Amino acid sequence: MIDYLIFAAVFLALIAAFIGFALKRSSNHEKFSRLPPSPPRYPLLGNLLQLKKSPHLDITELSKEYGGIFTFWFGRAKPVVILSDQKIVREAFVQGATALSGRPQRYTGSVYTKNFKGVVLRDDNKEWAFQRRLGHQALKTLGEEKFFTESAIHDECKALVDRINRHIVFSNLMDICKYMELSSLNVLCALLFGSRYSEEDPEFHRISLANSWFIEGIKAANIVDGFPILRYLPYRPLKLLRDFVKVRDEILERKLKEHEESFVPGAIRDFTDALIETQRQEQNKMNHTREDSLALMADLFLTGTETTSTALKWAILYLSVWPETQEKAYEALQHFQVEKLKFSDRKNLPYIEALMAEVLRMGSISPLSVPHKATCDTELCGYKLPKGIILMMNLYAMHHDPNQWDEPEQFKPERFIHPEGHFFIPNSSYLPFSVGKRVCLGETLAKRELFLFLSYLINNFRFDKCENEEVDMEGKFGATLTPKPFRVKVTRRTLEQITIKS
Repeated sequence: MIDYLIFAAVFLALIAAFIGFALKRSSNHEKFSRLPPSPPRYPLLGNLLQLKKSPHLDITELSKEYGGIFTFWFGRAKPVVILSDQKIVREAFVQGATALSGRPQRYTGSVYTKNFKGVVLRDDNKEWAFQRRLGHQALKTLGEEKFFTESAIHDECKALVDRINRHIVFSNLMDICKYMELSSLNVLCALLFGSRYSEEDPEFHRISLANSWFIEGIKAANIVDGFPILRYLPYRPLKLLRDFVKVRDEILERKLKEHEESFVPGAIRDFTDALIETQRQEQNKMNHTREDSLALMADLFLTGTETTSTALKWAILYLSVWPETQEKAYEALQHFQVEKLKFSDRKNLPYIEALMAEVLRMGSISPLSVPHKATCDTELCGYKLPKGIILMMNLYAMHHDPNQWDEPEQFKPERFIHPEGHFFIPNSSYLPFSVGKRVCLGETLAKRELFLFLSYLINNFRFDKCENEEVDMEGKFGATLTPKPFRVKVTRRTLEQITIKS
């Protein structure tokens, strides 16, 4: 009798589960019935089998077939709307910013942000607006001109030149990428903490290793968002992401504690001091906590270093492959003293500004940008987008569209030079820092760093490909699109060349 009862219970449970699945499927069919077209998909897996080692390239190929707006299914019920056309992107995130500026609350995002604190991955809500206000208030307390001061960048540019010069004494063949990581990290640390790392500092190497965990982990761990069961299994990419967060939080917590112990009201030394001052002044009316400060520090700590160092790596790689571009940039700098350059001088150095723009276009540091989410039911290009649907900008496709760019796979800064000789952006498909309400927080700082670092490097050294070593230009997809490991031959400019014309 008991066996019959158990059998009946199991049978009824299976029927209930099947009915629930059918109802959910029917509900999802209704909910997703007017999404943009999608490639044929497999049960359970959706379109995942169409992704290989380079998702940005795979999705770009699909956009050629399915157009500037199409749906890609990350699993059976995980549709993502891909936007690969600048007109559609602007319609979505500028004109439709109110409805499409949310952030998806995915599991990997909660791991990275400790339950969506900070600004970058927080949803478009009152808490996000509060965090942005908090950051702006801290900048105001510090003084924006002090935060964006170029003296810290100049100091690190000189240190970078010295490090490369010391290396050349032993060998002119080098992996220059580690120097870029240290330089961009030190600029950010000077602004955040008023301190910097030496090349030998164990903590710098720990941060560098942790950043590599983040880049590798965030790329592969995203599959956890489509298949939640993986979060309970020994899944290595998710472990790497958690390990990165642990290292990051240990460092930031210690830095904040050191600042709290040495803080003097009214004597603001750096951005961390400014956050403490803001917390003390505003906590009653803004409910500002230490966790809010740590979250903002975490946002700046990563976004302020990863974008710049990756762009500099691509720049050196491109300069070594296209040496004629390097010589044009060097000639342009001979009318200026790099040690006294200001970001405002870029108007008088259009070729350097064009070089920066071409690095950001061709490198496409954030190829699929940071995902957006619909905060309500809305429409885009005649398609129905339900509340909660995820949207992604395919910036790589826009930056490599042959209909917008002549020979997009060629490195040609001249495309950003107007016939009259000044810098200009030739079309609206150039969006390296995204667009709209969720534009990249690190844009201003990244441009300043890129301008000054490139000027110092080009003025002091020539970079050439290593003989008998192949150059892979495809890049490695992760949190950012980074160059694969490479070495360059570095040659000092002669004494006559180093002499700067006044």
